[in-house]
Amino acid sequence: MSNFGPIFTYLVENNVDIAHVEIAVIVVVFTALLSVVFSGSSDTDTLVSDVIKTRRSVEQFSGPATRDQIQKALQCAIHAPNHFLTEPWRFRLLGPKGKEVLGKLNEKFGSGGQFGEVPDYLVVSIAPVKTKDFSVWTMNALEDHAACSCAIQNFMLSCASQGIATKWMTGKMGIAGDDILRDACGVDNEEHYMGTILIGRPEVPLASMPTPDRKNGLRNGVFVVTA
Repeated sequence: MSNFGPIFTYLVENNVDIAHVEIAVIVVVFTALLSVVFSGSSDTDTLVSDVIKTRRSVEQFSGPATRDQIQKALQCAIHAPNHFLTEPWRFRLLGPKGKEVLGKLNEKFGSGGQFGEVPDYLVVSIAPVKTKDFSVWTMNALEDHAACSCAIQNFMLSCASQGIATKWMTGKMGIAGDDILRDACGVDNEEHYMGTILIGRPEVPLASMPTPDRKNGLRNGVFVVTA
């Protein structure tokens, strides 16, 4: 409290109990810190909720995300819930040759096609860690599938928090997953294809896009409290 020497000198000269002043100062500072902590927590909760609710599936992009932004999102992806810590997810960002192959597999990904101007494609798959055969969905296979799905959601939410748009595509690709893994990624068919994520800066801000209606919301048996 040496910085407050003149103030304390004044208080002593006027017969003010310094001990009481110090306690009062401590109480004020502690109260202020609590206020900052709890208000920050509230702001964080709001921010997380906003990111979740404003994420959109986007097909029109204005430019690419940076590699650092994608890496940051991947760091969030791998913190997904993961049974037995198998880390089954595999991520492959297509380079120029991979994109060219994708265009040959389906013309809508080629130059002039519907998705020909998408900046980046991230192919996601599950590696056979405990499960060696994805033709049979054992408990281990289902757990790895769930973990990888969570990782994809983490990735997309992290992108959204950075203003980056994504779209998780599977059947709409119009290409068999095994073909994408083999021809565009050079991977054998032991892995299970989870989808391709379109990535880039959106043409318009994500928050400005309309929210798709949830017809049931939490009604009609979606959420119940059991006996």
